[in-house]
Amino acid sequence: MTIQLTVGLPLFRAKYIAWLALEGLIRQKGINFEWEIVIIEETNNSEVFGIDRINEYRERLEDVGCVNINYQSLDNWIPMAEKFKLMGEEVKGKIYAGNADDYYPSPYRLKSHYDALIHGKYDLFLPRRVIYYSIAEDIAYMRNMDKSHRVDDVEGRAVRAEFMRGLDPKGRKKGCDKWMHMSFITKARHKYNRQIRIIKDESDNWKYGLSTFGFNNISIDRIVEWGNDSDKTLWPKENMEKYIPIEVLERLRDSKKNIKHHKRKLGD
Repeated sequence: MTIQLTVGLPLFRAKYIAWLALEGLIRQKGINFEWEIVIIEETNNSEVFGIDRINEYRERLEDVGCVNINYQSLDNWIPMAEKFKLMGEEVKGKIYAGNADDYYPSPYRLKSHYDALIHGKYDLFLPRRVIYYSIAEDIAYMRNMDKSHRVDDVEGRAVRAEFMRGLDPKGRKKGCDKWMHMSFITKARHKYNRQIRIIKDESDNWKYGLSTFGFNNISIDRIVEWGNDSDKTLWPKENMEKYIPIEVLERLRDSKKNIKHHKRKLGD
């Protein structure tokens, strides 16, 4: 068994939403390589997603090439940066693809990461467009990263796994995207004496994925107030229904009823 790609799935109070990430992962297409999932979850709260629910997806994940589910439970809450450090130590693949618990990956996400990074010509894969959907408001925006000053602040990226190893999370409790990106840049400079090599996704895969607001424990601001006006435009519902499976959208809309039950404070 040679695992080529690792999906990192950090969970925290994901009882009502982690199904979304798994629904996207079981729909992956074009997979001709072995991959794994590393899951780290705090289990000392009432909103645990849990290994039993993850196991419900095991056979369907195996059907699309997933050969290992590495689930680690934590007795106490730790900052997200600490989770990323732990994940970096567990990665068996040559490529690391982080997946938030409230992110629905497009069907060709893992294939595109593999094709772009497996030969070692590039270090970091970055999408150019992302759809953000507010569950509470049933409204979506397309964010154009070419118009954003934050190249690091984007869902659906991937990196060569060696860049995930040796991360230093000391003092880091939030703002992990920028911290990780700067860590990658520093490693490329110090270890390889060069700039990090970035490839941007020129495909239209972004249309088939969704990053959501509502159950995220950090980015909980209303989507209409988030981001810059210059880098986001309204994404019509008919487009969502064209590119995202209707059963996924219906379940997302139905999950709105659980937002009121979701505790948003860290470390309670």
